[in-house]
Amino acid sequence: MTRHSEAAAALRRVLGDPIYNRTLRKEVGRGELDYEVYLKTRELLALQTPANQLVVPDELMFQVMHQTQELWLKCSAFEAANLVEALDGEQLVNALRVLDRIIMMSRILADQIRVMFTLTPQQFAVIRKSLGNGSGLESPGYNQVLAAAHAAGDALGRLLGRRGTSLLDVYLQPDTHGELHHLAERFVDWDAAFQSWLVEHFQLVRRTIGIDKTVRALDGFPTVALGARMTRPLFAELWNVRVEMTKAWTREGGFAPGEERAALEAPIDPLIDEPRTVTVELSPIVKHHAREEFPLLATCTYLNSNATGATPRAARDALDGYWRTLANWRDEVWEQWWAELHAYADDLAALIHAPRGSVWCDSNVATLLGRVMSCSDFAARPRVITTDLEFPSIPFALRAWKRFGAERVIVASSDGVTPDIERLVRAIDERTQLVCISHATFATGAVVDIAPIVKRAREVGALVVLDAYQSVGIMPVDAPALGVDFLLAGAHKWLCGSYESAFLYVRPELIPRLEPAATGWIASANPLSFAPASEWADSARRFAGGTPAVLPALVSRPGLAIVRELGLDLIRALSLERSDRIIARAEEAGMRVVTPRPHAQRGGIVVLRFPNDAAVQRRLLAAGYVCSYRGGIRIAPHFYNTDQEIDGFMDELVRMAREAS
Repeated sequence: MTRHSEAAAALRRVLGDPIYNRTLRKEVGRGELDYEVYLKTRELLALQTPANQLVVPDELMFQVMHQTQELWLKCSAFEAANLVEALDGEQLVNALRVLDRIIMMSRILADQIRVMFTLTPQQFAVIRKSLGNGSGLESPGYNQVLAAAHAAGDALGRLLGRRGTSLLDVYLQPDTHGELHHLAERFVDWDAAFQSWLVEHFQLVRRTIGIDKTVRALDGFPTVALGARMTRPLFAELWNVRVEMTKAWTREGGFAPGEERAALEAPIDPLIDEPRTVTVELSPIVKHHAREEFPLLATCTYLNSNATGATPRAARDALDGYWRTLANWRDEVWEQWWAELHAYADDLAALIHAPRGSVWCDSNVATLLGRVMSCSDFAARPRVITTDLEFPSIPFALRAWKRFGAERVIVASSDGVTPDIERLVRAIDERTQLVCISHATFATGAVVDIAPIVKRAREVGALVVLDAYQSVGIMPVDAPALGVDFLLAGAHKWLCGSYESAFLYVRPELIPRLEPAATGWIASANPLSFAPASEWADSARRFAGGTPAVLPALVSRPGLAIVRELGLDLIRALSLERSDRIIARAEEAGMRVVTPRPHAQRGGIVVLRFPNDAAVQRRLLAAGYVCSYRGGIRIAPHFYNTDQEIDGFMDELVRMAREAS
């Protein structure tokens, strides 16, 4: 039993009222003094739960810590905007000063959160009951810093472009690029400080509720997922450059331990003998996979991965193995195939940072979308909202559901390049069942900011279906972090897999309450028992149909393995570097670049339009330069393409365009 303290009670009464300051000869705390008015202390100090309403005394510390963290995050994002302005204005001294400030703020965040380590698991368990489904992913400041870091990284890239150099050149020749090298290292310091804050948050979760795949945070995600988030950098290119330097490193020129060393006439450069331009193309792993694993690349210049990715040689082994299985058939092979199907689905889930069991595969996106639609009752919520920039299968499939009460609403783009997000958000209301939108548009290469869409959908109880066919495999995609309810994508483009292999991610919290009307026996709990099916699978497999198509999964696994081995951060860096190269050449030639320029707004495609462009695309194809046409010439470099291919393609494109005009 806790002993009551009259002194403590008296102190609490004193703290609840204005306090008389003898020096000022005034009462402080009424919100009337200049200090209080300027800082709005009356409003600020009223933002916490009153002391007599706290569920435990520790709740005040919990609230104050999180509120002050939001303020520091807000300030960091604000300073990042100043950083972008300084970099674009070539004011590097000012940029370094701002970076120093941001780094200090990030370190304060990490130091400050440690006060929460004094909170016991039992105390937090009580506080947690009043937090709803709150999650750090909902933090305005955290999301502002992510957006600000993207913009700052782009500004650094623009600066390097104006200086005619690259990050790798800066790090290979730090003495030549001293100012830029110092700037890049301060970006690394910012990233390291930010990741340190995330690590402290991870430790806080571990201390209060534990880290395990069976333990779920209030947003429904397993706490073990935090491990991946805390190591995801703000500036991946700055860390990748170290990987590239290490891959190029050799022992040549060094000394054996204990070997006598003669005096050197000049210092040895650790990586290069003379100044030269080196690109990430020199990476042995990229060279190996690009030039040897993909037979198609020996036959043409292939820049068509947005339509169909090149197929790795190992896919032939899967085809041959499938034939051998059929030629020596035994029913028992289904046990092996069953494991292969689940392993492929779980590998896809890992690629998009989703938990095991949240992904299932089928032959195409339209089929999987139909199963999602079949979960819905359109009587109370008839509206299904999409845009006029979607791949044709989406609006066509949605139209077919009119007979079941669905009302398709198509929101027009204002510029024909990017969906009109403000207009789309306004269209989402309490009658909305689903919002179907692309993550990256197939015809223009624009990446869509879906955060406002997800936010509005949550407010009115609608669900979001994200078509990520043109983003998964060419850029990092974190389905749980995006907050979407469903994600659709497939293998045959950026994942270098089979045409007949698409997949569906379902937000894990939704799975138990969804029952597709379009279904089949594989969606049941234990189909291979061949007993009468009565229960649904407890995973995304409940969105399966009848007997599954095994061969597409087998053929698609080698391409997926290569993509995962390389890593999407590296693939994204290569894609942006080469699409930047295409855009620069196109602008130099006076062509219209439809695709947005900012990296954060661009997927893997560059779309060009000019007079007679369709005829030029046909001439390119006849000459062995493979690209596609969808209202403009679509050029899609992937990790296996080289700068020389890009330059050769653009040389021919520019020549043919001039002839056609």
